[in-house]
Amino acid sequence: MSHSILARLGKTFLFFLCLLAAPLRAAQVGDEKDNHYTVSNPLVMREVLEERHQDTADSYNNLGNAYYKKGDYDQAITNFKEALVIRRQVLGDQHEKTADSYHNLGFAYGSKDSHDQAITNFKEALVIRRQVLGDQHEK
Repeated sequence: MSHSILARLGKTFLFFLCLLAAPLRAAQVGDEKDNHYTVSNPLVMREVLEERHQDTADSYNNLGNAYYKKGDYDQAITNFKEALVIRRQVLGDQHEKTADSYHNLGFAYGSKDSHDQAITNFKEALVIRRQVLGDQHEK
């Protein structure tokens, strides 16, 4: 499917295509030249939706998860940071998904032995979750 076709499909249809493509994301990460225009590519999501849209942030987060599972922690961090920037702009600093982004960054930093950065991100996630969910929440 070409990029120009995706631009004409509409946001809802594209969103459902991304959901269907989710199981393939981890496999697609391995070969960037072949997945440049796949529906899970955040650059395509940015152009079809908006520069700063929750679905774009979710795509960056999913890509970060795939890189994390692959053991490429630097790429995971890059994508988790992009998801965080968008989530802070779109959802605000006091949102559970913003906390999730900090949490994901904490794991990625910890996996590459950057423990001080991991702790900083885990603490930020905890502060947000306490404010948003309260101390007695099941998470």
